[in-house]
Amino acid sequence: MKLQKIKIDKVLGFRGNWTIKVGVFDENNNLASILIPSGKSKGKFEVKNLNPDEALLKSEEISNFLKNLDLQDQETLDNKLIEFDKTKNFENLGGNVALGISLACAKLVSINLNIPFYKYLNFLQTGDYNSFNYQAPRILFNIAEGGVHAENNLEFQEHLISFKNQTIFSQIENLKEFNNSFLNILKKENKNLIFGDEGGWAGNYQNEETLINTLFDLKNNLKIDLDLGLDIASSSISNFEPKMFLKRYLKLFERFKLFYFEDPFPEEGFENFYQDFYAQIGNQDLIIGDDLISTNPELVKEISDKKMINGVIIKPDQVGTISKTLKTIELAKENNWKIIVSHRSQETLDNYLADLAIGIGADFVKFGTFYQGERLAKYNRLIEIESELS
Repeated sequence: MKLQKIKIDKVLGFRGNWTIKVGVFDENNNLASILIPSGKSKGKFEVKNLNPDEALLKSEEISNFLKNLDLQDQETLDNKLIEFDKTKNFENLGGNVALGISLACAKLVSINLNIPFYKYLNFLQTGDYNSFNYQAPRILFNIAEGGVHAENNLEFQEHLISFKNQTIFSQIENLKEFNNSFLNILKKENKNLIFGDEGGWAGNYQNEETLINTLFDLKNNLKIDLDLGLDIASSSISNFEPKMFLKRYLKLFERFKLFYFEDPFPEEGFENFYQDFYAQIGNQDLIIGDDLISTNPELVKEISDKKMINGVIIKPDQVGTISKTLKTIELAKENNWKIIVSHRSQETLDNYLADLAIGIGADFVKFGTFYQGERLAKYNRLIEIESELS
């Protein structure tokens, strides 16, 4: 299978914002395409995206550079993208263009081999077509939003709920029930039912602790096995004071038995606070790096021995190629870190993240709530895969 042509189109994405669709063709004119998302809350270490109009101008030049490459040699192809760009963060080609090409090439191989995309992604990670073993990831459901994803008074970006040890279908049923119960409480409190970037409720509440207490009480009243967690997105909090927030996290952990803290401190200059937090609760709880790692294998290597985190967010668009994404996952697993495959705030209708999560055996997925087509596409793909395999 030889790569013959790359076509980049400008298309509508989240809330009518422009994004790109990248299509690749082989010598038989077979086509695979990928829609690329973006994040409103971006880490310092993420690759640079081109705006869609700039991205369109790259089609011919990158097509000529990659023409006749073996589609099944994913690592060589991805290294060629890096060679073409000549910068550390895809400043010339654009991380969105690079990822679109990388993923679309992998998807085209899976189409030509007539195997599900998740199984081909599993092969790219393991090198063995017979190694795939299905496990249902736990859903991290963003029930209430704050930070840059909502125009309200909540500092923390995501207030998360998660059921454990269930099928995808059962998790979704239980999440719907809990979410509806929460919305009924809000109605009784005369709260406005407005929603944020990822479909979670995004109104004003008395304060963070009161909101978490409401979720905690609802969990106990319903007598269900549910975990509560937070994506702090601390880099987006103005006047962030690490000592004060560390004390706050520990109180929340003790009071509400929170099981998950994501990005509790910004990505640069807070190593000691990460280590302190990890030393106090790391053997009981999940401390997750998103901006800290940015799906970059080199950053995993830098902090792997520092006892700062025990889980990592995986967002392929942070790093620009599927090969680097899979390398990050491999290194994270070697460190016994939990793997969370995550969408972005400004998503598309593409569902490749569901295939990635299943293919690499992710522990968790973060795909938002059930109110937007961009999120539903991923959930429906998870359901479809589980149905195929049951």
